[in-house]
Amino acid sequence: MYIYEWHLCGTKLRFTSSYNPQSNPAEWANRQVLEALRAAVATVVQYDEWDEALPHVTFGLNTHVSIATNVSPFEFARGFPSRVPLTIYLSDSSTSAHDKSAVTLAQQIANHHNTSDHIAVAQVRFGALVGKALHSIYRECRR
Repeated sequence: MYIYEWHLCGTKLRFTSSYNPQSNPAEWANRQVLEALRAAVATVVQYDEWDEALPHVTFGLNTHVSIATNVSPFEFARGFPSRVPLTIYLSDSSTSAHDKSAVTLAQQIANHHNTSDHIAVAQVRFGALVGKALHSIYRECRR
């Protein structure tokens, strides 16, 4: 009965093995949140001020397009895509050269921010790997 209803709604059931975080979408989301928090903490000058980065992390996670739905959580909940401060006054149907150049500039800045975020996440991952390697070397030297 339920399988037929899920089929009518376009829902696909995927059974995953237990304790396999790579195949669990909830674990993907948790990993994404952790990476965003690590990147935010890495960019904060004073570690006790990490909570000031939370609104930016939240906005970034809510405006990131999901692979499953092809829309961001913001757009999914509200029915329209979010506007960042740089594009807030731009219309969706801009035809003038000035508007197109502003949209292009906004896209370039968004690409730059995405690249910066990926670099920050990679630096956090690399730091964790180096920390583990140094810890294991230290343990071996103490033996």
